[in-house]
Amino acid sequence: FADDLLPDCLDFAQERGVLSKEKGVSFKFGTPKDLELLQPLADKCSWKSHQNHDLATSLRGQSSFCIIAQSPASGPIAFIQYSFCWYRVEEKISAASGAEKVSELVVFLDALVYDSDTGAVAEGSNLISHDDLECVKTLLTSLALVHAARANIWYGMVDSPQSSVQFFTKYFRMSAIGKETSDVVPLVFDLKKCHFRFAILLLEETLKMKQSNTLDLNAGVAGERMVVRLPANAFEKRNNFSSAGKESRSKKAHVRLVQDVNVSKTEIFSVSANFAEEGESLTIVDPSSIDVNAPSQWDVLRLFPADGKKSLKDGTSTSPTDGFLDELEKKQRELLKLEASIEVTARGLLTKAYEETSDFHRNGSTAKRQQDEKTLDEYAAVQKRLHEADLAWQAQLDQDMDAVCDICFDGEVTPENQIIFCDTCNVAVHQGCYGIDKVPSGNYFCRACTHFDIDKEFLAAERRRGPRTKPTRPHINCELCPRRHGAFVLVHSPESANREPTDKPKKAKWVHVSCAKWHGMNYVDIERKDKIEDVNVLKNWFKDAAHKCCLCDSGIGALHQCRHEGCDMWLHLTCGRSIGTCSVQHGENCFGFYDETKLKNPPWTLACPNHSEVDPESIREDSLSVEQLVSLAKSYPPEPVPPKPFYKMTGAERKEYWADRENLRDFFAKVMSNLSGAKCVICEIGHDPNDTNKANRYCPKCGIFSHAECADPDRGEDGVCYSCRFIDENKISDKFVEPQCHMCNTSALAGGPLVKTDAKPMSMKKWKDNKAAYNRSLYGPNNFCHTLCGLWHPKCTSMDGGQKIDCFNIVMADGRRHVTHQFRCFLCGKKDGAKVHCVEECCIAPGGTKIPYFHVTCARQAGLEVSSDPDFVLACFRHANSSFVFR
Repeated sequence: FADDLLPDCLDFAQERGVLSKEKGVSFKFGTPKDLELLQPLADKCSWKSHQNHDLATSLRGQSSFCIIAQSPASGPIAFIQYSFCWYRVEEKISAASGAEKVSELVVFLDALVYDSDTGAVAEGSNLISHDDLECVKTLLTSLALVHAARANIWYGMVDSPQSSVQFFTKYFRMSAIGKETSDVVPLVFDLKKCHFRFAILLLEETLKMKQSNTLDLNAGVAGERMVVRLPANAFEKRNNFSSAGKESRSKKAHVRLVQDVNVSKTEIFSVSANFAEEGESLTIVDPSSIDVNAPSQWDVLRLFPADGKKSLKDGTSTSPTDGFLDELEKKQRELLKLEASIEVTARGLLTKAYEETSDFHRNGSTAKRQQDEKTLDEYAAVQKRLHEADLAWQAQLDQDMDAVCDICFDGEVTPENQIIFCDTCNVAVHQGCYGIDKVPSGNYFCRACTHFDIDKEFLAAERRRGPRTKPTRPHINCELCPRRHGAFVLVHSPESANREPTDKPKKAKWVHVSCAKWHGMNYVDIERKDKIEDVNVLKNWFKDAAHKCCLCDSGIGALHQCRHEGCDMWLHLTCGRSIGTCSVQHGENCFGFYDETKLKNPPWTLACPNHSEVDPESIREDSLSVEQLVSLAKSYPPEPVPPKPFYKMTGAERKEYWADRENLRDFFAKVMSNLSGAKCVICEIGHDPNDTNKANRYCPKCGIFSHAECADPDRGEDGVCYSCRFIDENKISDKFVEPQCHMCNTSALAGGPLVKTDAKPMSMKKWKDNKAAYNRSLYGPNNFCHTLCGLWHPKCTSMDGGQKIDCFNIVMADGRRHVTHQFRCFLCGKKDGAKVHCVEECCIAPGGTKIPYFHVTCARQAGLEVSSDPDFVLACFRHANSSFVFR
C-alpha cells in the first residue's frame, strides 16, 4: 500500500505545484518507535475525536493507523490518526419484529494533529509555509480515506472542531449531522464522493486565487475587486442582501477593507459594512466593532480587475467608471427581461395544469382514478414485502456467520473443507461431513430438498424475479431422533433394492447423518454417500429394551447412555446438543478425527445434565428447554403399523393396500424380482434356480421373462430386452414409430421380445426414386418380428448370432405383403402376417380340403404344439403331442 499509494499522491501534488520538491516533505505509516518523536507535536493539539484513542493506541492497534508527514528541516509537521470500526445501524424490519441491529464497517478520523503556528514563522526556502501546511493536511486526509476505500470501506465519520469544519466540508464534501456543540461538529462522508485528486485540484485553485490577490497597502488603493463569501452573522441587516422587491434593490451595501492601525501585523484586516438610503452620505463603520479575521481564511469566490482605483481609506474613486458594477446591472436587466418573457408561458402552463386537475376530479374519471390508486397501493405493498424479505434475508445471513456444521458441530473451516448452506432449508454442513466434493458455483441444495423438488420451487421463484423465498424445511422425520431439522440422508430399505435410480418414493425413510454416525451405521456406497444402511434392526433393539430419553421423555429411534460410570440415563444425541447443558464429545471436526489421547472425554460419547460441566457463557442462544424438547417429541408422528402378509389379506384389504400407488409399485417389484416358476416366453423352459447368468430375468421395462440365449445374447445383466432398448434410444425422435411384429397380429407384450428383421429386394430399380416408400415397406431398416415368429417359420433364418431374422423368403416383391397373404389364419381368421402350416404335410383342415395355416403366436396361445425339441415345429390339434393337447 505504501509503495503504491504514497508516490501517486505526492507526484500528483508536486505536478500541480501545490507542494514543492525543495521542501522534501515525505509521508510514512507510524510505528510504536515514533511515539517519542510525535508526542511533542501531539501535546500542542487539543482535538481528538475519541479521547480513548490516544497516540500510543493508534501506533499499536491492529485496526488503528497513523500516517506521519515530516520534512528534513523541521521533522514531523503533522500526522493523522484513524481507525476502522464497526458502527451499528438500526434497521426497522417490521412492526412485529421490531428493530434489528445491522453493523457497517466505517472509518473514523480520530485526530488531525499539526502545529497551528507552522507557517507563521516560515521564512526560509526549506521551511514549511502556511500553504505547505494546508497541502500536508489535505494529503494526510486523502491518504487515510484512500486506505479505507481499498479496504472496501465506503463510509466514515469524524467529530471535527469548529476550526476544521470548513476544511473537511470544502475539500472532502463532508456533511454535518446530529447535535452540534460549541466545540465539536459531527461530520459524515461518503468515500465514493471524495478523491485525493479532487482535493488537490481544489487546493491548487484556492492557492492561485490567493496569490493573485496582491494588495499594495502602502499605496492605499486596491487594484483588484474581490467577491468574498462572508459569514451570515457578520451583518446585522441580513435581509438587505436578499433579491427582494424594488425597495430592497434601491439600497446599496458597501464593503471596505480597512487597515487596522492598532495591530502591528499589516496582513490583518477587518471587514466593515454600511447601508445607506438614496441621497444619504456613506460612512465607514468603526473597524473595532467587527471581529478581526486573517485574509487567508476568507472564502474568495472570484477576482475582478477594477477599471479605476478605489481608495482604501475613504472609498473615493480615481475613475468615473466601474466595470464590475456595470456588469452586475447588466445581468440584473437581463434577468428582469427574462422574467417578463416567461410570464405568458407560465400562465399557459398553470391554466393547462388547472384544467387537467379539474378533469381528473370529474365523475367520469373516478373509476380510472380509483384503479390508479389501487395499482399504486398494490405496488407499495409489493415493495414493502420485497424490503421485508431482503431484511429477513440479511438477518439470516448475519445469523449464518455464527453457524456450525450440523454433523460434527464444529464452526471452523479449511480451504478444502468449507461450510456450505442449503439455499432452501438453510442447513449448514462441512463438505467432508456431507460428501460434497466441490463447492458449487451457484445455488446449493441438500439431498432432502432435492428429493422433494423444493430446489425447483426456489429456482422458479428466482426466475420470476420475486422476493427471496424464506427457508423451507422438508416435512420429514429422522428415524433415530425426534428432531426434524438438520442434514438428512436416505435410509436404504430392502423394498427399494429393485427401484430405478431416478425413482423417488414418497415413503422414503430419512435419518440425520450425525445420528447415523454416532450409532456406527455405514453408507451403502462410500463414494456417493447418499444412502445409509437399514436401521430397522437398531430401532427394534431399542424398542424391545424400552429405554426413554431423559430430556424429551420419549423412546423414539435410538439413544445413547450417559458416559458417567453407573449412570442409567439415556438420551438422544440431538436432544443433548439442543439443550446446551449436556457435555457432548464429538469424534471429528473439520480437520478430521480427533486424537483420543488429547481429549478429556472419550470420543462419540455424551453425558446427561447431572454429570456435565458446561460453561454457561458457551450455551448457544438458540438452545431449547426441556419443555420444548418434550413438546417436539409429542409432535413426532406414530410409527406406521406394518401391513399383513399379502397371502393373509382379504379381498377388501388387498384393494385398499393396492389403492396406494407406492404399495402397488412395491408389490410388483417383489413379483418381478421373484423368478420362481417363471418360464421363458420363447422356449417355455422354467427358470433354473442354479442359473448364474443374471441376464436371464424379467425385462424391467416390459416385464417379459426370457433367456438371454433365446432372445438377445448381447443384453446386459440389467435384463433390458432389445426392443425396449430401441425404444429408449429413439423415442425422442420426431419420426419414431413404436416397433411391432409384422408377422402376426399379437402385441409385443403377448408375443415376447422383438428382434429386427432383414429383407433385401431382388432389384432396387423400383425403390431407387422412392426412398420414403422403401423405408415404409417390409424391406425398410426398422422392421421387427417376435423372436418366436422368426425362429418357428421354416423359411426364415437367424442372423448375427440371433440379433436379426432374415425374412427375404417370405416377403413379396411389392414389399407390402407376405407370401402366405392369400391364406387365413385357422385361429384368428386374418390374412395379414406370415403364417405356418402344420408339420404334417398331408394335414387337411377339418370339414374341408384346405391346408390349415396358423400365426405362430396364435398357435402358442391356443395351446397347439409350438416346440423347439428337436426342431422348431408347429403341429395342429390332430398331430400335436399328447402333452400339448392336454394343456
